[in-house]
Amino acid sequence: MRNIVLIRHGKTEANIKRIYCGYSDLKLTLDGIEELKAKKHLYDFIDDTYDFYTSGLNRTNETMNVLFSGKEYKMIPEFKEMNFGDFELKSYEELKDTSAYQEWVKDYQNKKTPNGESFVEFSKRVIEAFQNLIETNKNNIVIITHGGVIYNILMYLFNEDKNIYELQPDNGEGVIIFDTSNKYRYELIK
Repeated sequence: MRNIVLIRHGKTEANIKRIYCGYSDLKLTLDGIEELKAKKHLYDFIDDTYDFYTSGLNRTNETMNVLFSGKEYKMIPEFKEMNFGDFELKSYEELKDTSAYQEWVKDYQNKKTPNGESFVEFSKRVIEAFQNLIETNKNNIVIITHGGVIYNILMYLFNEDKNIYELQPDNGEGVIIFDTSNKYRYELIK
């Protein structure tokens, strides 16, 4: 049996302002760092048998350094959040009256954001990277990543009838997936 731990990065300005943030390389807020420090105890079970990975964006690398200071990690850019293209760092209020946004919302699964990617493309990228990682690394794994990435991995493994907000952990929280001979179950880490 091995454990695969998915942790959502700490809080950024984009989280506070509720704006689309995928590829933008934001840092954690000071409050976000303090919140992570208060949540470190959630991960006391993680020991030297784990290998660590991040998406490579500042917010995931900073989360790694707060929660697991001094541990070595590798970056897998395919674990970045969805590329929202022209919608990056904009809010629903800023976008709601634009035709491009209205068209995207009608079919966000298949329609690309202008200069970005579709949800289908995003999901494919994430799942291919996840499959590759779990096939090539049989150790316990920690992946510090983004809410949309965690959602995609959980949907891939469990195909639950839940929306992204039901499966996406809060900032600094996560999910532990128990892998027993490729039979999976999960628990939230809160």
